[in-house]
Amino acid sequence: MKNSGRGAVVLAATSCASAPQSLMPRERETLKYIVLGQTNPRISGTLSPSVKTVEWHRANLMRKLDMHTIVDLVRYALRDGLIEDNE
Repeated sequence: MKNSGRGAVVLAATSCASAPQSLMPRERETLKYIVLGQTNPRISGTLSPSVKTVEWHRANLMRKLDMHTIVDLVRYALRDGLIEDNE
């Protein structure tokens, strides 16, 4: 795992290819921000949908991936190469 000098989690270059085909592109983007610790309002401000839309994407991700917690999503993202831990 690489260190960017800030000790933060960064997106892997191959992130979209590792997400299941059943995820819509916006759901994949939302997943990236969720695992980076972003709140729904912050994701909304970054991606420009309403907070309700972000909440909808989050619920769909958890349903489609059969995951029940944010920790599950982070583990999934790390395991499948969606993100890398820089530490």
